[in-house]
Amino acid sequence: MNSVFLYPGHALVTKEPTQISTVLGSCIAVALYCPERKMGGLNHFLLPYPIEENNLSLKYGTNAIAFLYSELHDLLNGKFEHIQAKLYGGGNILGTTIFPDCVGKQNIDLAFLELEKLKIPVVEYNVGGSLSRRIKFTTHTFEVFHEFVG
Repeated sequence: MNSVFLYPGHALVTKEPTQISTVLGSCIAVALYCPERKMGGLNHFLLPYPIEENNLSLKYGTNAIAFLYSELHDLLNGKFEHIQAKLYGGGNILGTTIFPDCVGKQNIDLAFLELEKLKIPVVEYNVGGSLSRRIKFTTHTFEVFHEFVG
């Protein structure tokens, strides 16, 4: 099985069985999976949406989720109906209560909203809190190992 580390602002969808790992603070990772074809992918975004128009960077949740969905759709030749999602991250790693609507919370809200728009059910999530997370996503089984770090 292939093994890949996913850096912030990147996404990967693959046909090959792959373990994708990443580390999240206030960032979010969304895993999408097609159970019929046993294929999936993961993104890692830093901020909910770009300030400038026409910024297609995957650093932003709106872009990263749309890209992940589109890549999976293309890989499956548009033949999928039962896509599922798992969602991780969005920690308030500064631990401040002064700004309750921190970047992590904004990222969480955006991820759930975008997945709802796409009618993709979130079957598992581990978000919020004050610690960073390390995750390992196995693309062909939809298994996600996650642990708190720091």
